[in-house]
Amino acid sequence: MLKISTTKLQELISKAIKGVGNNKLIPRTTDIAIRVKDNVLTLITSDDDNFLNIRENIESDDFYAVVQADQFSKLVMRTTSENITLERKDSILELKGNGTYTFSLEMDENTGDVVEYPDPSQQILSIQQTTIGKIDVSTIRTILGAIKPSVAITDDIPTYTNYYFGDVVLATDTFKIGCLAKKITATPILVSAKLMELLDVYGGETPMDIYKADGRLVFHGDSCTVCGYAIEGIESFAVDSIMAYMDKEYPSKCVLPKQAVLQLLDRLSLFVGAFDDGVVDMAFTGDGLQVSSQKSDSVEILPYVDSALVEDSVGRLYLEMFRAQVKAQTGDNIQLYFGDNKSLKLVDDNINVTSIVSLVV
Repeated sequence: MLKISTTKLQELISKAIKGVGNNKLIPRTTDIAIRVKDNVLTLITSDDDNFLNIRENIESDDFYAVVQADQFSKLVMRTTSENITLERKDSILELKGNGTYTFSLEMDENTGDVVEYPDPSQQILSIQQTTIGKIDVSTIRTILGAIKPSVAITDDIPTYTNYYFGDVVLATDTFKIGCLAKKITATPILVSAKLMELLDVYGGETPMDIYKADGRLVFHGDSCTVCGYAIEGIESFAVDSIMAYMDKEYPSKCVLPKQAVLQLLDRLSLFVGAFDDGVVDMAFTGDGLQVSSQKSDSVEILPYVDSALVEDSVGRLYLEMFRAQVKAQTGDNIQLYFGDNKSLKLVDDNINVTSIVSLVV
């Protein structure tokens, strides 16, 4: 039997449920495992590729159950009693809170016992003693906030649907590039977008250790472990070419107020027609940044906060692509480099992130 504070279980469930894949053809992706061993409560969920473990120290006898995640989590989140008690009775799990509710346990057809939920991270952590890197909460937030907009969302180049971790953190979809100037791992690896999203549930004060073994990556923190596949094909991530482009010089630079840029783009979006492909015209002039719709039925000029060596430059770009990169900037102002007629570069010194957005050619 397991007795736990309702608010504590709700906190843990709200994190664990993010790992549920809900693929009806793969039973474990719709389940949640509840395990207590040596006074540690662990909730385990999976999308079949990635496994999420959420842990909490608790005084309790050993306990184990696997149930459908959706109904169980919804009931826990709607419970208002001070405590929740879980008890296994034959092939059911009984939950006592505001009332008494029962859930069918996932049973092994061959043994008749509760199904053993896979947990690949346990085996890796038991044999793997050397980390290949560490990552803290601040870095996770930076990657998901500032680098994520550059990750490819289509499989045109499968490698680019992942993050590159090496001397820097990189993402690109060939139209955008995001680069965090921070070395996280001793050896280069690719981290899937889904695994990276799961790291967002971690709130520990100590950095997560990163392990690589048996074709898996494990990110292990004091209250959370995320295990996924070590993505192959890192050699096709064009790191050298990308970094060479990141390092190139632009003729001109300006500083613009972030909020004013976002408001301008928001207004302009009302005039981007269905046949415009989301493209707007942009011109850097001596007076400021001019942005207009392709039909020129909407034109605004935003004065610079500061500028250097501004040469008149024009181009077209995808409004939403540019807006996503502007939103990712953390300061009140954005530093914008331009003038090569191919791209714009945004530099955020607060978090050591550089982003590049291609112009439409």
